[in-house]
Amino acid sequence: MDTNRTARRRWEWWHRQTPTTRRTIRAGLALLVTGLVALVVGMSTASTHSSLGPHEADYRVTLDQQVTVELGPLGALIVDSPLPWPLGVDVRVEEIPSDLEAAGGNPLTGLLGDLQAYGQLFGEPEAAVADAVRGLVGDALGRTVVAWSVMLALLASAGWPLTAGSGTSSRQPSHVQASPCSHQPRR
Repeated sequence: MDTNRTARRRWEWWHRQTPTTRRTIRAGLALLVTGLVALVVGMSTASTHSSLGPHEADYRVTLDQQVTVELGPLGALIVDSPLPWPLGVDVRVEEIPSDLEAAGGNPLTGLLGDLQAYGQLFGEPEAAVADAVRGLVGDALGRTVVAWSVMLALLASAGWPLTAGSGTSSRQPSHVQASPCSHQPRR
């Protein structure tokens, strides 16, 4: 009997609230929890395809606290991540795209363009990093919105949190009363 009284006291504040207040609290908590989960999923799965100098590169967010730049047969560069714990980045550097049509069919023009891209990369690496960061942030936001929408749609299709435990029935709400006189059509 004491356990029943203890449980009743523990949740007494909840039952003192009006059903609208309880629904609002449940909906707010559902939005907050699903939003946080969606943000974690979006941030930890972000990826983008961008350039690194004249090379094409794939960027992925990882959870290993390292920035790994894989250079193919040349090996890999691994440094500690400046991102918040536990985030890291994996960069897979690909070949330089061979686009002779853009260079006018002259390989020398293409090589000079590659040399200029390397010069920009080493002269201002912030520009290459900023481009990759924009791509990763945009992808993370997109994934967050999709994950949040899916979770909220699943909750809504299940009827939670707005109807869970609200004590509603198929009868009319108590504030709606049937009128004493019936409606008669006009003549």
